[in-house]
Amino acid sequence: MVNLESTLRVGSLAPGEMRRLADAWRIGSVLSARLLGSDSGRLRLLIDGTPVEAEMPPGGAPSANFQVRVAALAPTPMFEILQPPGPAMLAAALRALLPQQLTQTALLADLGVIAPHLSEPRAAAVAAALPADVRTALTALLAAVPTTRALESGPALQQALRRTGPLLEAVLLQAIQTDASAATALLQSDWKAGLLRLLGALSHHARPQPPMPGAAQVPPPLARQPLSPQPRLAATSTATTNGEVDPAALGRLHTHVQGALARIEIAALEAHPEAALPTWLIELPLRHGDGYDLVQLRVGRDGAATTGPDDAGAWRMGFALDLPALGAIEGEVQLSGLRIAVTLWAERAATQRRLDAVLPALATRLGAEGLRPERLLCHTGLRERPRVGSAGLLNTTA
Repeated sequence: MVNLESTLRVGSLAPGEMRRLADAWRIGSVLSARLLGSDSGRLRLLIDGTPVEAEMPPGGAPSANFQVRVAALAPTPMFEILQPPGPAMLAAALRALLPQQLTQTALLADLGVIAPHLSEPRAAAVAAALPADVRTALTALLAAVPTTRALESGPALQQALRRTGPLLEAVLLQAIQTDASAATALLQSDWKAGLLRLLGALSHHARPQPPMPGAAQVPPPLARQPLSPQPRLAATSTATTNGEVDPAALGRLHTHVQGALARIEIAALEAHPEAALPTWLIELPLRHGDGYDLVQLRVGRDGAATTGPDDAGAWRMGFALDLPALGAIEGEVQLSGLRIAVTLWAERAATQRRLDAVLPALATRLGAEGLRPERLLCHTGLRERPRVGSAGLLNTTA
């Protein structure tokens, strides 16, 4: 519908000029325009490089530079003046172009269903139904998920955290500069690199489909918001049915991979390595038993405990997870020099009792590492969460 208050009616044009412009000006085309001057209710304009005269629109003269949309060509051209978009419109348009972040537990639910088909000989026929490049990418991605037992040592945990995705480009650049073979190994074991390979493979075989219900409702880890324990989600279908590929399930997997990548990008953007108190936000997928779980981590300098620029020993780490056998658990570790404090919150009373019982052994273990435990506590119930808001381009649940 044309807005009559912002309509330009161009004066008569010579037949030859009209034929030339009709070929260039298609109805619906958006053209640039510039106001050259006005006189006695007439405007002198330059539209798409062509000088024309037009009647003064009912809404008054436009700005010096503007855009018009071709509304009609006969008997004379008519244009609709397009109003410049405001900040809210620009933000909405840009947000619509950005990929939607989704909780990675949606992707892990898909992997939990697909994984047995790729490893069990009895399910070989189902695996063979997957496109070869998708099957290869899925196998590599599953291999990049560490087991809980493999992370019992500090160095193994540190390596796993470096391979969760947000640090891929920085670590890859460092590896390329020192050892090309290390860069190749990193691309084979990094979670984000595996997601990018799988996304590339899926793009050849499936169009994105709506994600799992609720997959966009869990906010990503943010620097100034509480972490969110995320339970396992149950996948509603597999990528194959009766030995044949299910395009809808592959399309949903495509969407979940895109959402996981967008979530990793948010974590990378939230981390500011050049800030006075840098913070790292990490989501670590884990293979535990017959399923896949997710741990949210936030690691950074503790501004409250830091007394000066030389106090490099003040750190704070928060974590959140939700395991089937234990329920939701949150934790916070404060380290200042050799002093360490650990506070845990367990949603279930039975889990609180189990964790409280192992705190003396944890204190002994920390002391053996040269640390001085000052406070080790475990509370029943999770911390209260303020309402998570959104600002600018970032919608924390979209």
